[in-house]
Amino acid sequence: MKYNTRFNPTVSGASLHLGHLYLVLVNACEAHRSGGKFIIRIEDTQPDWKLLLGEDKVREYSDKYIQQISEFAVIDGVDKQSEMPSVNSIFGDVPFMKYVPDRMWYYDQTFEWIPNPDTMMFPYTPYLTFERVVYDYYEKVNWIIRGEDLITEGSLYDFFVDVLRIPRMRQTYLPKLKKESRDLLALNVSKTLGTYRLDQQIDRMGSHKILQYLKQSCLKNPDEDFYVDNVKCNPTIIGFDP
Repeated sequence: MKYNTRFNPTVSGASLHLGHLYLVLVNACEAHRSGGKFIIRIEDTQPDWKLLLGEDKVREYSDKYIQQISEFAVIDGVDKQSEMPSVNSIFGDVPFMKYVPDRMWYYDQTFEWIPNPDTMMFPYTPYLTFERVVYDYYEKVNWIIRGEDLITEGSLYDFFVDVLRIPRMRQTYLPKLKKESRDLLALNVSKTLGTYRLDQQIDRMGSHKILQYLKQSCLKNPDEDFYVDNVKCNPTIIGFDP
């Protein structure tokens, strides 16, 4: 079975970090060992972040993400959502689409509703999940490998898949870097010092050292690649092979 996987960072002004890199490596390795493709899709269309950052900064961060990822993984395709066909043009004949809730709020409203907006990653709405389903289908992605913090989106994802009457994608949710790796990573990951940023980590440690740290932290056998079956804690897998 050939699997196409993807990594789709949201352009929010935040830098990539070790957790993102870990997911990149697992996705790339799983796709390539099955003979499939690994795709980068930059989510650069969320109006909240475009308003906050401005168009120029959104482009700058998008290009930076792609450049950083390419240092560590072979990428078979790169897309920016802003340059892709609209959701309506892909599934414009689905009557249900008009009932999918659109983005619920924008950046200026966020400040009114939430005392500290900095604690919020991005305004979540069902529409964002719907977008991901449509673009995954469009790019022929059939295996979703993400962090376990997004597992609550899994049922909604499958709901939209069923509504659109498209094949279900396999979903796997990887655990975060485990407790046993805390001491190992603590010297290099500090939110206070800003060293959780991947670009700073690359400058300080170099790509090879970062890979060695991740292997020691995440793998049963550090000499093997970042395959799902080599993760220390068993991941959660939802669904069947398409």
